[in-house]
Amino acid sequence: MADEAIGSEFSRELIIKFPNNPELQNITGEHILQESFTLKEAVCDSEEFKFGGCISSSVEIELLNINPDVIKNKTVEITLRSGIYGQVIFPGIPYEGWNCPSDGLYPGKHYEYYSNAPLLYGRIEDVKRQKDRQISKVTAYDELYYLCNNKNIYSSLSDFVMYSGTSTTFENMGQRVLQAIDSGRDVFPESLKFERNFPGQVNRALSLKYERFKSVFAGKADATEMLRMFCEYSGGFGYLEPYNKKFQIIRFPDAEKTKTITEYSDLSFEEFVTLPFGKYSCQYGDDSAYSSRFGNRLLEYSTYSAENQLLNCIEDSRTDCASGYLEGISQGFVVDYLSTSTTKMAVETFRPFECTMNYNRDIKLGDRIRIKTDYADVPYVESYVLERTIKGISGAMMTISAQGVKKQEESE
Repeated sequence: MADEAIGSEFSRELIIKFPNNPELQNITGEHILQESFTLKEAVCDSEEFKFGGCISSSVEIELLNINPDVIKNKTVEITLRSGIYGQVIFPGIPYEGWNCPSDGLYPGKHYEYYSNAPLLYGRIEDVKRQKDRQISKVTAYDELYYLCNNKNIYSSLSDFVMYSGTSTTFENMGQRVLQAIDSGRDVFPESLKFERNFPGQVNRALSLKYERFKSVFAGKADATEMLRMFCEYSGGFGYLEPYNKKFQIIRFPDAEKTKTITEYSDLSFEEFVTLPFGKYSCQYGDDSAYSSRFGNRLLEYSTYSAENQLLNCIEDSRTDCASGYLEGISQGFVVDYLSTSTTKMAVETFRPFECTMNYNRDIKLGDRIRIKTDYADVPYVESYVLERTIKGISGAMMTISAQGVKKQEESE
């Protein structure tokens, strides 16, 4: 039986590295005003729930005695390094050559080790000297911001649609979007898939009409919106993972992976839980509408309305393309399949909330959580982590939250 280690953090240190500029030293310790640090990240930051994500993470921090001109526009890796102190607990089973009773646990040697938690991989966008000129306020965004922000990928997509528009699939079009955005920076892994597999379905054709594509987009295809569109179709959220520096699609975990929170400093929540999504709708083609009831047994439900330019390029007769897009979205929630068919009903709800606690690196965006309360009528707040903010370093505090309305109506 392996040893069991128990321990707690005894130190935290923020490290700012410049991976593309080895001549620049890491910024640590005395050059950082520690409690000025703020990290903001989200997969959905609107009141109404939407899949898609692709929201850039940002960091603000104040530095001491650092030349702004030297670090501005530089690529950075920002990491929180934690020191762990504790002791090894030996199971009460005799090891070879060591005799001990077998019905207890016995403390062993103490240990120390350090653990690194990457927080952001991106670039320094702005550096401003403060009234005290020794202090500079730094704003940095993740690499997704620079890959997508104000980037027009119309030309690349237009050529693709011209030659394969009526036969291309959701998956192929999504991969084309990645190629147009990436520009050789290796942020998007080859294994990233947009297609969702569900019973009785195949990778649907988009059936895009080239003339309509030109008319709808009019020479402008925003990279962020195009990427968000395909992440929405996948029933997930686009996110740049700072640990491996790769773009990924976050999807809600199954119920058995729920994380329980019992310790926090502040908790507020709404008096309602959101209604499950029982209807999905979209506008497509010239002026066509399509909707599907995926929760026929629900008496009350919300409507998920999908709106994007690519759907307006679908031929009016291709309701299968519109339904395929909506079915992909619906896969983002855990659903019940009836034993005799592929019909399903959405069962997911969540309670809007905000909770502040000591920094916990194990609570991440997209997590399914369960927060214990002191209220008999609401013993647990069950929800998802849609936004996360970390403030400070040594005394780092973390706020997680999810916005929401009780009932989302169909867009007109």
